[in-house]
Amino acid sequence: MEIKIDKSKTVHENAADYYEKAKHMREKIEGAKKALTDTLKKIEDLKKKKASIEKNREISMKVSEEKAFKKKSKQWYENFRWTFSENFLVVGGKDATSNEILIKKHTETNDLVMHTEVFGSPFFVIKNGKNAGEEILKSAASLCASYSKVWKNGIGNADVFCVNPEQVSKTAKAGEFLAKGSFMIYGERRWFRNTALKIYICFRDGEIFIAGDGGNDIQNFQHYVCLTPGTENGKNIVKKIKKFYENKKAKEILNIPDDEIQRLIPYGQGQIIEMK
Repeated sequence: MEIKIDKSKTVHENAADYYEKAKHMREKIEGAKKALTDTLKKIEDLKKKKASIEKNREISMKVSEEKAFKKKSKQWYENFRWTFSENFLVVGGKDATSNEILIKKHTETNDLVMHTEVFGSPFFVIKNGKNAGEEILKSAASLCASYSKVWKNGIGNADVFCVNPEQVSKTAKAGEFLAKGSFMIYGERRWFRNTALKIYICFRDGEIFIAGDGGNDIQNFQHYVCLTPGTENGKNIVKKIKKFYENKKAKEILNIPDDEIQRLIPYGQGQIIEMK
């Protein structure tokens, strides 16, 4: 290091000059450090602000997509459990009130009505069912059994019967009383014995459908989840479903609200046996 001495000054004066210069340099260094610290803090604040904006944008987009999902115009059958099985509309009651409405208001001569002998079973109606094939009837029977209380009891199968609409009556036998959602069945029944309790929650083009066991419906879907009776609660099941399709990068399924999936799980419990 080269040191210049001013010969016109004393040793102490030269030393004092270098001390002042060193002091000035230290002040500049401290100022530069402070400026660097301030700049880094501003950069970090900007990063956090950017991340917050992007997160809010994602939330806003998800909310908009969920609203769009929910705002689709409803058909009458969307107030019930429903699906299309090979172009045949299959509609089921959710409770006593919807059972009553379905049978009284939406059942016609050419339909078929399905039910189990278990108290608390929903009615399922196959629209134009008298023209439906065997596979469609089996699938509808599976849905009827799965949404009955047999599912809640953890039993793997149930007997389901099928009748014509005119065999379903609100007129009770003498001395008997029919509760809301209950009907008398008269005449011969066609039985589907030992029908498996197994349903498929199916996905296509951002929409969600149900399908029963024994039919060909699931062949029309790229993605589906198969459920049987079990004790795992619906929220955990939905979490597993969303995680599975997150890994599959199936964004259209991830955008479906959790409650839209959970409401299709019989009695809010079950077990997953297959996902695709």
